[in-house]
Amino acid sequence: MARILVVDDQVSVRKTYSMILSANGHEVSVARNGEEGLKLLADEDLDLVISDMRMEPVDGMTLLQQGKELRPDVEFLLVTGFSSVEDGVAAMRAGAYDYITKQTNTEELLELVTKAVEKRTLNSRVKMLESRINGPEAFGRIIGNSPALRSVLTMVEKVAPTDTTVLLLGESGTGKELIAEALHQLSNRRSRSFVPVNCGAIPPNLEESTLFGHVKGSFTGAIANKDGLFKEADGGTIFLDELGEMQLETQAKLLRVLQQMVVYRVGDTKPTKVDVRIIAATNRDLRKMVDEGKFRQDLYYRLNVISVHLPPLRERGEDVLALTNYFGMKYSERMNKTFQGCSPGLLEALRKYGWPGNIRELQNIIERLVILSDGPMLDETHLPKEVLQSPSGNDGVIGAQDKTLAEVERQYILGMLERYEGQKTIAAEKLGISTTTLWRKLKEYGVN
Repeated sequence: MARILVVDDQVSVRKTYSMILSANGHEVSVARNGEEGLKLLADEDLDLVISDMRMEPVDGMTLLQQGKELRPDVEFLLVTGFSSVEDGVAAMRAGAYDYITKQTNTEELLELVTKAVEKRTLNSRVKMLESRINGPEAFGRIIGNSPALRSVLTMVEKVAPTDTTVLLLGESGTGKELIAEALHQLSNRRSRSFVPVNCGAIPPNLEESTLFGHVKGSFTGAIANKDGLFKEADGGTIFLDELGEMQLETQAKLLRVLQQMVVYRVGDTKPTKVDVRIIAATNRDLRKMVDEGKFRQDLYYRLNVISVHLPPLRERGEDVLALTNYFGMKYSERMNKTFQGCSPGLLEALRKYGWPGNIRELQNIIERLVILSDGPMLDETHLPKEVLQSPSGNDGVIGAQDKTLAEVERQYILGMLERYEGQKTIAAEKLGISTTTLWRKLKEYGVN
């Protein structure tokens, strides 16, 4: 069903269109002239306007032009009693979906209406997807709602639209690549390449060639010209992970890229211009490396325009529980298993543990539990001994030593409901419980 406005100065035409469109399931409004039509366009949520071309005091072309300014996403069909190609071309240039005559039969009219509405629906879906990419859904793979994580995401939203170089700092396994991807998706470069590079995985003798490219014959094995990863990222974003592992010689060349936005392929004397945003990340203390002569001071200051520190998992409070459920559902689905949550014993063990390997360690442990579990409820039976034997004094995960498991569960469930804007079906799915169980929990909490 579509919401359609019919604008015509003849009563009989308005009635005819209304009867045809209503009989085919559409919701129809009518206006006697373009002036009335513009008022209805401003007040109502419409999908399509079918308007006569010849009207007073506001004609169909004016209605189209001003209507598109009011509601750019609404489609228009313009109608005339004269079969004028010139009028049709002018209408479509002004933004009309199509142009018909009053002699157009019912079947043709309905077909055009269907196609126009389909176009409007498709455009709406595209805009919705774009808003998801550009808005909160850019953080869709970043799980958690702790104050420490929210502070990071707030910074990301502020910095992302700029071309400023960003330095991500934090322990290994804290999700630096996910944050880099979010910075890219929220930027004006999102339609171009995002190129992640693990600097620690590149052989030292191939570092310069891998990043900047080489020309044929420049070294043994260079059998053809090759563009480097910076050229691959041209117009987009390059993410230099484990930057602290980069050699000093390559650091000097990276500094030149930052200053001049050109790269020199190995063996080439001519510069190649690139337009790249650089996001770098490290788990090492670059300031200390500068003092030790292991990292260039000028490069450090050039990279450290905006630095974002990613908190370790032990400082992210209830996010451990959110991540546990997320990974439990993810791996259960992948292995065709049912996931119904975690036992109190497992949650208590996870709460006590300090997570030196951060999110990556938690992910691997939950994958292990899903593989070894004999039922839909994950428990502590197959936890590694270092997690089981973690001292009870480490309460950094939840953040408050006197919180009971019930209080943690309440906070987590209400946090998930807030995250999904009160949509209980989605929240229950993400929590790994039934909607009935969610309703029962909310009743226990006294939440309507």
